[in-house]
Amino acid sequence: MDASGNYSVGEPIYRDASAILGTVSVGDFRLTQGFGGRTTNVNPGDFALLDTIIVTDGAVGPTNVPLLVEQVCVAMIAGSTIRASEILELRLYRENGTAAGFAGFGPNADDLLGRIPNPTLAALGDTCFGTAGQLLFSVNGITATASETLYIVAAFAPWAQRGDSLRLTVEMRANNGLAGSGGGPSSRWADNGGSALVKLSPNSTTISGPAAGALFVIDETASLIGTAAPGATVVLQQFSLENQTANLVTIDRITAYATGTPDDDVLANVTRVRLFRERGSTGPGWQEGDELLGTVTRPDLVNGARFGGNRRNLFTIVGHSVQSFYIVIDLSSGTPDGIGIQGAVEVSASSGAMPTDKIVLAAGSLEVEAPAATIGFSPTPALLSSKTKVKVTVTGVPSPGLDVIGGIISFDPTIIRVVFTAQGTYRVRGLGNYLVEDVTVDNDAGTIEFLVSLKTGRRPLIGSGDIMEIEFESAPDVNPGAESYLNWVELVGPGDDYVEVDTLEAFDSNGQPLILNAISGTARIRIIMGDVDGNGVVTRRDATLLSRWLLGRAVLTAIQKKAADVDHSCPGDTDWAALEPGDCVDETDVRWIKEAAAGLRTLNSGSANFQTLARGLTVLALPSGALEFRAPGAESMSVQVFGLSGSLVFHAETTTGVLRFEGISNKGTRLAKGVYLYLVTLYGRDGSVWRSEVRKLIVR
Repeated sequence: MDASGNYSVGEPIYRDASAILGTVSVGDFRLTQGFGGRTTNVNPGDFALLDTIIVTDGAVGPTNVPLLVEQVCVAMIAGSTIRASEILELRLYRENGTAAGFAGFGPNADDLLGRIPNPTLAALGDTCFGTAGQLLFSVNGITATASETLYIVAAFAPWAQRGDSLRLTVEMRANNGLAGSGGGPSSRWADNGGSALVKLSPNSTTISGPAAGALFVIDETASLIGTAAPGATVVLQQFSLENQTANLVTIDRITAYATGTPDDDVLANVTRVRLFRERGSTGPGWQEGDELLGTVTRPDLVNGARFGGNRRNLFTIVGHSVQSFYIVIDLSSGTPDGIGIQGAVEVSASSGAMPTDKIVLAAGSLEVEAPAATIGFSPTPALLSSKTKVKVTVTGVPSPGLDVIGGIISFDPTIIRVVFTAQGTYRVRGLGNYLVEDVTVDNDAGTIEFLVSLKTGRRPLIGSGDIMEIEFESAPDVNPGAESYLNWVELVGPGDDYVEVDTLEAFDSNGQPLILNAISGTARIRIIMGDVDGNGVVTRRDATLLSRWLLGRAVLTAIQKKAADVDHSCPGDTDWAALEPGDCVDETDVRWIKEAAAGLRTLNSGSANFQTLARGLTVLALPSGALEFRAPGAESMSVQVFGLSGSLVFHAETTTGVLRFEGISNKGTRLAKGVYLYLVTLYGRDGSVWRSEVRKLIVR
């Protein structure tokens, strides 16, 4: 076009910098619009093409250099009635020739040059793609005339007012020596060292609405930037389908897309995408109990994750109804901090309800916000009558992962001690891909100095996991309810001079220091009545051990003696350390423990808090079909769900006082409809334990 030399008087024209002032020659370049004054009607919520711009740079003239563009700015012209708040996002694409015409998503998508959320469009300079001083794109008209085709695309808000219109003015800015261009000169205006060309678009866009008797796709994602942690499961997009016809409409396919900063991070860190349809029984907002329509693992959300298709219908929508849907993604634990993810959905319907596939961009986006890396103890509090195992757990470890960590743990040696084996070693070991290279335990001072490192050839931990396990036992003659701290300390002086600190010495797999926020824990002595050997369950072995003590053939600690008093015949002020066989613990207790082990008797703590725990339990049946267990007076609560065959299908514990069972097994699958059994166990701070009777649960 520019090679023709047919220019209008007064038309703004770029020309080569070396040309004589005031002259216009064949080969100069200008901007032209591809629509030629077309009016486009769009619906609220549409992702629509506003303008096509062709940028041409001729190769004629004494100085043949490319056009180096740093910014493309847009603004509404006078007469536009749309409000800026009705435009969720503007995008600038460059045609890449993969397919004819504009394509915003999928394998044929054109190159995305920039995106501007919530554009103001008030004046040129307010809303610009690109950054001054950096190359946005180039037109390499050096040895031959060249051109680039650009597309300006808008995502309109679902609340955009019908009848509103939009028309743009476009400014292009070029300059020399842009970063990313190699630093060379650009075709430009000669008299100001830069170049700027403003063109009024002849095209207008009007908000109309769906045709009568059509299928309407409405994005309902909150128009804000939400946050998501690595490893989280989050809603990427919420949308609804409104069938305005009187007929049943069949949805053939729904394709989910996502764009990010950069897209490679989205591809690498979204491990699963699911499509849900909201159930009427679950209430508003996505829940695992909603109807699952499809799952795609390791999805390619840049090119599209497709649900349905392959000659199979996905679902149907009855006439004159609205249904809500959710695109839900799982992020990997190693998702980098700070990346942004925005979704879009493409809907394909048969029966003529929607003549062409419809793409709707999510109004909001997600930004990954990795929590600070931490190191702590699990469980906390760790409850033990005789022995218990405590795991050292790290969370939020960023890529490239944990390689080595060393430090010192302190505890109260009058309450707990590290188990010392007959082989002369302490029960401290590495977990997973980690090993304990060195450990020094001082049960008198109450310290564990350790060095844990990654095993040779193993993958470093990213995100959360357990790296070390310590087995503790109760100290001699300790009283029930006694509590020991579990702290992180650092040696700062000679001898045993320790001081508490908030950090440890850790390094990632690149040898760089890794900062971990240290979280303290606790270990508390509790009693499970009848559990004489302290292994956490009541068996015939406990009765046998008690019999041997009564015959003088075994030694019991104060905790073990109190656990043996299952008939609660001993006075409340009993000196358990001094208690002798037959004083108040006798053969009656042996018989009761045997009966409890056989399931013929329920043992309780006998404390005043026992009844308080029992009265404090509330079980609520939620409209979704879930059960919510509430026990605000308990220190911790355990819920077990069994099949009628006796197999354990769900087990969870909490220290918050609230635990919800959604009908999902510990394997992550939804339980089949039918009858199940559940058991609730509550633990008090004083060591009291209460177990409910076995109760019936119906999963619908």
